[in-house]
Amino acid sequence: MVQRLRVEQTKQFLAGRRWSVGRVTEEVGYLDQASFTRLFTRLVGMPPAQYRQQMRMASRY
Repeated sequence: MVQRLRVEQTKQFLAGRRWSVGRVTEEVGYLDQASFTRLFTRLVGMPPAQYRQQMRMASRY
């Protein structure tokens, strides 16, 4: 449950802020970016950087 909340918060940060993935990882309470990236990928279906790229492309249209 907590993991899903952190992932949802990460999605909001990635869509709305220009922070690095590492900074976002820290902001949602993880110390290890690699393990959080694996969790994010498992729950969302893509890594955080790819998610951010897709959100930016979607907002252009």
